[in-house]
Amino acid sequence: MNSNKPSKKSVDRTDFTELPASFSASTISDLINSFLSHRGADLQLSGAEVRKFGAQYLQILLAAQAAWRTDQLQFTILPMSDELTAGIELLGVSPELFSDQREITP
Repeated sequence: MNSNKPSKKSVDRTDFTELPASFSASTISDLINSFLSHRGADLQLSGAEVRKFGAQYLQILLAAQAAWRTDQLQFTILPMSDELTAGIELLGVSPELFSDQREITP
């Protein structure tokens, strides 16, 4: 039987990075480039320093998470600052969306 579901890629690394404290026009490019440099590996982000969070920030995170899910790789944000958690909730998304997978220890 041939399944259309792709098999999970063999992952030999987990990358770790921190989210910027705030999201602005100057950080968009840096954040996207950072995500692109980590493609092909499980990625755990620290949201501990996030102080300002809005819809554009969430949009970037959701797009990145979708890319990682397509690759069948983990994309988690642990830990999350109170501001990050509140911002995600305010925009109607459950913060658990980004932490429903196992936490990876460096």
